[in-house]
Amino acid sequence: MTTTRSGPLPTDPWRLAGPSPLFCDNLRFYQRRGFRFRAVERDAFTEATGYPAGIVIDGIELRDRVWLDLALPAAGA
Repeated sequence: MTTTRSGPLPTDPWRLAGPSPLFCDNLRFYQRRGFRFRAVERDAFTEATGYPAGIVIDGIELRDRVWLDLALPAAGA
């Protein structure tokens, strides 16, 4: 079993998959500006939701949408 500083890695294959480096760069850009993960919308890019089948970006099929949010300071603060 592989371990990290926080303990053993899960054996569930859904949790072992990692994002592509390009995805990480994009997330890093927003996280450095204070954005935080809000949700992952699975299977957001399908024909049922109005997108053409088989959208591929950098060799990876586009399937899930990641939502980020940013808490804005109150007006006048």
